[in-house]
Amino acid sequence: MTRWLDKPSMDSDELIDLVIERSQRFFSRYASPVAKFCPPLFGFAIFLLYFNRHGFYPTFDLFQFSSLLLAAAVLGFVLVGTYVLLLVVPGAWLHYGFVNSPPIKEELRYIRPANDTQTYRFVGILIGLVYVAPFAASTLCVMYMTFAYTSLFQHAMFLAPALITLIAGLLLQKLLELRAYSFLRYIWSAYVPNIIVALFTFLIIRDAATGIDRIDNDLLRAFVVYGTPVLISVIGGICAISFVAGWSFTLHFATFFALLIAFYSGLLTALPDKTVRAIGLGNYQAERIVLDSSYCDNDAQMALAFDNQCSLKDVHVVWLMGDSLLFKRTAEDKQLIQVPSRFIKMVIRASD
Repeated sequence: MTRWLDKPSMDSDELIDLVIERSQRFFSRYASPVAKFCPPLFGFAIFLLYFNRHGFYPTFDLFQFSSLLLAAAVLGFVLVGTYVLLLVVPGAWLHYGFVNSPPIKEELRYIRPANDTQTYRFVGILIGLVYVAPFAASTLCVMYMTFAYTSLFQHAMFLAPALITLIAGLLLQKLLELRAYSFLRYIWSAYVPNIIVALFTFLIIRDAATGIDRIDNDLLRAFVVYGTPVLISVIGGICAISFVAGWSFTLHFATFFALLIAFYSGLLTALPDKTVRAIGLGNYQAERIVLDSSYCDNDAQMALAFDNQCSLKDVHVVWLMGDSLLFKRTAEDKQLIQVPSRFIKMVIRASD
């Protein structure tokens, strides 16, 4: 029997090919069971994480409400799937609109040098100027304008990519000696992808804003804010380049990077709270909770400080469904208050 240490080493390309091949084989064989069991289990996991985070468990069997589990799963898939989509679309748009378009593809094949050193330069210019550099420049400009001149955010979102793609297109045409007016095709194909990458970066920084605000060091905070666009641009460039190997490679890369970004940006950790809030079962601010007058005795009055109409104002609802209403005085409060649902007359949700 061959020991693991005696087996020949596997390079990264073979490993990636093996992972993609096995995942394709797995989903082709078990697509039906995965589609049947994964959504409710994923939805249950979202609710379970939410219950564990707030320190309670509802008084009913959650599996009896399959529609809630499926709704939570759909919302979770949509939130994470949005990241995958925002990584895939720019590369697909640029690949089929410019790099793989018949005239550009034929011209690139013709001018590609035979010398290895010159080939590396050729590929570097192609990858850098088509994907990474314009993505990074556009997102950095948008981020700078967003923080320095907030009112100009919308203008920067549409004008900065136009200027950057114009410069990148002219440089690309000159350095690779493409035919005249090739830069116009590049602008036409790259403008929308650059907007998408800039928007994606903005959404990531917005989701991670709470964590960024906790950074005390100004230099480190600036590094995170302005380093994120560069990192997202590189990831977007990798996903775009992978279209050369086909859609399967691209979807695998985009899913991996989307989950990685979602984890570090806080989307995955905030997914249970966002899902429960979107469904309307909790995690929202209530403008007013009106209770039955029989509940407002002296003990309850001393504990909760009702007004003269037996109601509470401006409380954070944690969970609304089941035998009890659970809430906190504020979202940051550690104390969880439980009131039997039979005493609740009305919950007025505050407008977002």
